[in-house]
Order: sequence, then structure tokens, then C-alpha cells
Amino acid sequence: MDNLDGMKDFYSTLRKIRIAKGLSQENLGDSLGITGSAYAQMERGESKVTVERLYELSQIFNMSVEEILSYDDEKNQSLTESDIVYNTRDKGYEISITIKITDPAKEGEILELIKNLK
Repeated sequence: MDNLDGMKDFYSTLRKIRIAKGLSQENLGDSLGITGSAYAQMERGESKVTVERLYELSQIFNMSVEEILSYDDEKNQSLTESDIVYNTRDKGYEISITIKITDPAKEGEILELIKNLK
């Protein structure tokens, strides 16, 4: 694999992680302080991802930089725990939570806990 192929894989990985986390390009753009279309350019490799931007993505994805760089979507890395993403908005905060439920018997209990959150 040459370096160009590696970069294509990296940008493809960003897309896979975003989708696995249940985020839209617009959500991610908001979290990064850019537009959704500017983030889309990053996923397509049309704009470079700086070290600083990679760190910001790691914070949003609730993953280490190393986990992002070595992400294997077939193993569903980082989807075993709750992920919280804070997006600043004009009217407060938007919180996105992804929960992987491994015991179907607990689903009702978890949903009831979520309903009671205030």
C-alpha cells in the first residue's frame, strides 16, 4: 500500500467512525466549529486533517488518536461503551448518546432510566 492509499483509508475511516457513532456530517461540523460541508470535504480527502483537528475528533468520538488511526470497523472498536458528544449551539447544548445493549432483557430497564432523566 502506498501513502496515497493509506490516506484514502484514513478518510474512509473517519466516515465509518462517524456513521458508527450515529453522527451526521452536520453534527460533526457543528462540534468542530465548521460547516457540515467543510467536514464532508475532510471525509473525501479534499481538505487536510491537522494534528489539532485529529485531536478534536478524538474528543468528539470519545476515542484516542491511536484508536482512530488503527480503527477496524469489523471489530466495532469503541462501540462497547456509551459515547457522549457535546455540540455547542445558540440555545444550549445538544447531547448525542450511543448505547450498545448486549442483553435484550435490560433494554426496557435502560429505556425507562432514559425517560426519567431530567
